[in-house]
Amino acid sequence: MAVTTTVVEVVKETVPLAEEERVHPGVRLMSALDEFNACLAEEGHEWIGFPDPAAGPEAPANQPAYLQALQLCNSRTGISDAYQSYETSRSDLSPEEIRQENQNFIDLVDCLRGLGWLVGDLRPDEDGLLNPGDEFVGPDGGIVSDDIRDCASEIALAAETEE
Repeated sequence: MAVTTTVVEVVKETVPLAEEERVHPGVRLMSALDEFNACLAEEGHEWIGFPDPAAGPEAPANQPAYLQALQLCNSRTGISDAYQSYETSRSDLSPEEIRQENQNFIDLVDCLRGLGWLVGDLRPDEDGLLNPGDEFVGPDGGIVSDDIRDCASEIALAAETEE
């Protein structure tokens, strides 16, 4: 009797680099935010804000364990890099690109409000790009990135069918 062996190769799912580069930096930022918040939760923390030296060492956001979790989760998720990419993507835009970004954001906000989000009055930044006002929370009081992704997908699909 002959003995045979079977080799099974595990196929890893990967996103081709070219496809990954087409992902909007805002979507990449949302993914990094999800991973960052999950990491904080694994470390026994939730996002309570940036460290603030002016608030003193006793402030919750300045506690050593929280600071350590922020650093660890930033290094694991690359959220700082994702945020920087997002900011860079919004700089040096032409007036037409700003108009399109603003229209996309208005559509996103309309969709989110339809899902029960509270979004403050939109305000332009120094470059004319719209940002949410003082409020930007989902129906449960937090930021539900799945809602944002769903709305962004709907908007992208609608734009593709118009072309």
